Amino acid sequence: MDVVELKKKYKNKLAYLGNIDALNVLTSTKQKIKETLFEKLQAAVGGGYMPAADHSVPGNVSGENYDYFIKLLKEYGKYPLKI
Repeated sequence: MDVVELKKKYKNKLAYLGNIDALNVLTSTKQKIKETLFEKLQAAVGGGYMPAADHSVPGNVSGENYDYFIKLLKEYGKYPLKI
């Protein structure tokens, strides 16, 4: 399920957590990580979404990619949003 679509449908009746694909996104390029995070942050407009990996981060995610993901979350994932 896509958090952006759920937010459009249910608005702020629900809170949302995760929805960042750890297996396919966090093992990808930095550009893909950033694009995906910015796409998912659209669900955070108006509150109610905490971006995170969709499950435990697998061992094949590089430390560099994970650190980059956390850096982006700290920079862009705070309210008020700066996207």
